[in-house]
Amino acid sequence: MATANGTRLIARLRTAIKAAEASPAILPDIALDTISDVRANAAGRLAGQEYQVGFDLAQFDTNISSPGKLTVTRPGVGTIGILDVERMGTADDFERIAAEPGLFHQGTEDRKGTWRNVVYPDPDLRAEVASERQAVWGDKTPQWIMLENGFTGNGAFPSTPPHHFIQDSVRPSVILARMRAAAARIFRGI
Repeated sequence: MATANGTRLIARLRTAIKAAEASPAILPDIALDTISDVRANAAGRLAGQEYQVGFDLAQFDTNISSPGKLTVTRPGVGTIGILDVERMGTADDFERIAAEPGLFHQGTEDRKGTWRNVVYPDPDLRAEVASERQAVWGDKTPQWIMLENGFTGNGAFPSTPPHHFIQDSVRPSVILARMRAAAARIFRGI
């Protein structure tokens, strides 16, 4: 009767078990892959769009360039923020321009008409408003919300169609495929 040496198999199984327990370690890779996809989608879908006066695509790209902090809640389980909305800007950040004269064009018909007929058609005025809005927002780019989801309500001009540059990158099937690929990399060579 022949016997087999199981030392190598046992070592490989221990390595596989450690890899499975460390699975949250793959989350930063998944987040970076997702961010890369969002960046590519944003560049392709938003470049040259002037729907949101003052939106700075280059600043937005900087704002989304790194994932949030990895939090491991227990062995094998963790979370990571893919997009940091505080860095990107929130709806409240967007609304900060409402208190600044001439920077917000919703409300009265006079404001809407001036925006539609005077400011928006004039590239120099539009650039001035963009600069003043950016001064209020600092490094944040809160218009990403309107660009992602679209905005046509309250007499918005021009209407902003939804671009779904984030939604298409974070669909469950896409994230699951990234997770499978990352897990396969862990077990490769075992």
